[in-house]
Amino acid sequence: GSTVLLNASSWLKYPVRFSSRNREVFLDGEAYFDVVKNERHTFIVHTDRQTIRVLGTQFNVLGYSSDTYTITTLVSGKVKLQSSVSGINPENEIVMRPNQQVYFDKKRNETMLSEIDPQDALSWINGTYSFRDTPLEMITGRLEKMYGFTFVIPDQTDRNEKYTGKFFAGQSMEEIAAILNFKGQFRTNISNDTICLQRR
Repeated sequence: GSTVLLNASSWLKYPVRFSSRNREVFLDGEAYFDVVKNERHTFIVHTDRQTIRVLGTQFNVLGYSSDTYTITTLVSGKVKLQSSVSGINPENEIVMRPNQQVYFDKKRNETMLSEIDPQDALSWINGTYSFRDTPLEMITGRLEKMYGFTFVIPDQTDRNEKYTGKFFAGQSMEEIAAILNFKGQFRTNISNDTICLQRR
């Protein structure tokens, strides 16, 4: 009875039949989980260097193996999140409560727990990508997965600059480029499936 909704460029691996002990799945990408409680069969989600154990709960996992971070957002219930520094040995176990989010930095092997409004993390389910104080490089990385095109931002300072806003499903490359350049700080060049944002 549990359900999983996958975002763009995501895959979920699971067995034809679960074992008698656990319900284990493997995620690369982003997914929203609504897990039916079953105390005899723990539901376990494996992502790149993280393991999430739940009984019955609703949560969102943003865990693309190509990204340098993983973000887990808890809507209801309780989950136990374990990060793996070496890829094998588990460390940094965190028990999350509703309306909490864990950001795991894979490069630094650091986790950050914060209180948030989970609706921002779930907006993609309704065709909206919302972001708040987010580096431009992270925003364009997500847009690349959603729309299937590539961003080039030559200046590292520009890539680190933080933005707040939202995009909607079905917007054109031209519209997205115009939104990112709302201050007119970039020269935008669109060629085939690539958008270049060059500082003026």
